[in-house]
Amino acid sequence: MSLNGGIPEQQIFRYYSTQRPVDIGTYPKSAGEPIRIRNYGIRIRIEPWGFLAWGYLEYAAPLDARQADDYELKLSPEDPRVNRKNEMLFQVIEHARKQANRHHSFSDWKDADDWLFAELDITRQELEEIYANRGVMVYGASCVKGVST
Repeated sequence: MSLNGGIPEQQIFRYYSTQRPVDIGTYPKSAGEPIRIRNYGIRIRIEPWGFLAWGYLEYAAPLDARQADDYELKLSPEDPRVNRKNEMLFQVIEHARKQANRHHSFSDWKDADDWLFAELDITRQELEEIYANRGVMVYGASCVKGVST
């Protein structure tokens, strides 16, 4: 299944916007329209590589070096499918955390996280990967033991 408008997952090229939020005139269109644009709202550190970015664009084909340089875009050093999966999981888990706090009588957010992560059968390693470098407090004491597969 493709989550990218019918473009097979292996054909995605992610470019980070390192100098400004992605907006009109901040990326090349001569290579075709981006299939996804994501702005973070703030400039964040992209781990584990350590550079800062305002967001990213994904294309079905690579930009040439001059296009990327002209718009100060940095090609992702890793497969964007991993980032996309963790981004979706992060959004779903954050939504579930908010709903759990609304619909259950937890004494604090740690109790809600305990309940949710036990229900999800998630490992601590998976949780750390999903929440890496997001600046969000998460309590994983009830994560299941073991290594993710």
